[in-house]
Amino acid sequence: MIKKSVPLLLLMTILASSCQEKKITTALISGKYSGFDTTLTFLVRDHGSELNFSIPLYIDTITTSADGLFLFTVDASTPRELLLEAKSPDGKGKIYQSLFVEAGDSIYYESDGKYRSPLRNLRGQGSNKLTVMDSAGSFISGLGFFKIIEKKDSALVLADFHERLKKYDAYLDSIKPLFSEAFTDHLKASKLQETAYFLQILTSYLNAYGYPSFEVDTVERDKAYQALSSFSVKGYRNFDFGEQLYQLLMSNLPKTDSVSKRIDSYITQVDSLHLPEEARQIMVGKGILSFLRRGKVREIEPTLKAFHAQYPSSRYKQTLDSQFEEWGALSAGKPAPDFAATHSDGSPFKLSDLKGKVVYIDIWATWCGPCRAEFPYTKDIKKHYQKNNDIVFLYVSVDEEKETWLKYLKENPDFTGMQVNDPGNFDSAIAKTYKVNGIPRYMIIDRDGKIFSNDAKRPSSGKELIAQLDQALGYQAYVKR
Repeated sequence: MIKKSVPLLLLMTILASSCQEKKITTALISGKYSGFDTTLTFLVRDHGSELNFSIPLYIDTITTSADGLFLFTVDASTPRELLLEAKSPDGKGKIYQSLFVEAGDSIYYESDGKYRSPLRNLRGQGSNKLTVMDSAGSFISGLGFFKIIEKKDSALVLADFHERLKKYDAYLDSIKPLFSEAFTDHLKASKLQETAYFLQILTSYLNAYGYPSFEVDTVERDKAYQALSSFSVKGYRNFDFGEQLYQLLMSNLPKTDSVSKRIDSYITQVDSLHLPEEARQIMVGKGILSFLRRGKVREIEPTLKAFHAQYPSSRYKQTLDSQFEEWGALSAGKPAPDFAATHSDGSPFKLSDLKGKVVYIDIWATWCGPCRAEFPYTKDIKKHYQKNNDIVFLYVSVDEEKETWLKYLKENPDFTGMQVNDPGNFDSAIAKTYKVNGIPRYMIIDRDGKIFSNDAKRPSSGKELIAQLDQALGYQAYVKR
């Protein structure tokens, strides 16, 4: 009996070995987009590995059939967060779909491509993750966020927030046995990010929408920040989590330190997290980009060189080098690229029309709460310079719909200054020209039409902005840019 069983054991061993050799490492994504008269071309982004939303990592391109069908296979040997991106055929915005894929997934869904419109006819292995992601994202972010703050009263706002957090935790606990650790970690990372973000920007949003404001409990906020940091080793592949973590590290930097010291402090904080190599590259890369956006091109160059020396084969090398060159062209002292927009009466505008004046540029949109939260502070700044004809306060709205912008101006007649519209949001002319990937964004152009600062102080900084504008006007010898 034993002798007869040996060949069978051998066969089983061979079959097991064969199965291991054919281990599935890919995911199949398919579906249908309906309601469009033309095909859609989607760019597949490796979103969880991106350094910045405006600097995508494309890994594939797919085009729907005439019937709106699509299908593609992606490497999922390591679970990853993907983002599908397509230009809307009507030219208004983009169509996005977020995915979390794992090896063996065979996800099918149908969509009309509309913002916040629910997916339909989900089926196949892994498709239930889309439903879970949608449900989890409704507790304290998206529409959930606005349902919380519309209560206005501070006690009601915080009570609803805490109640939703309890439900969020309970929901994540309930689905935990049904999914992989990688996916539940992704969901936890989202929850930690959303919590930290809510406590970070709550006061600004309440101010922006005219609701009674109050101070957030700093103990609760600090606990949320600590929880975010503690989960960094597991959460960094979640794009929004990584962005929130980087912003937290940047906010910890002493404002009175020199730029070089702040750069060193940022790297020290990253290293204190004891991240794996991939995560460290992402976080250091985010920091390099942040200092470039602030015009600190010369100061960040040693850090960039050190990054290349440590990671000579990094997938981010080309991206960081090209960003270094592009931001160098937008640094202080460089000619300010011209751009065109439209005045409220429909007449054309060009930045070059204002040469000879110091121009404080405020890039904003009606849908941007933090932008609007700064407007009350702007009044004091403009009042300070009300008798000065050498300075212009230029407000560039990037609202896609001109009527929305005009309506806001009509409803807010005390919102003075030169008002122009450059539609397209982050695809607008000014956004592309000056690499705007987040608003509000402030810049100062000097009398000679050169960039004085491509990341100027906010109106809420008060005296700091006045000192910066005074220097641009030639009233002071030196102020940090």
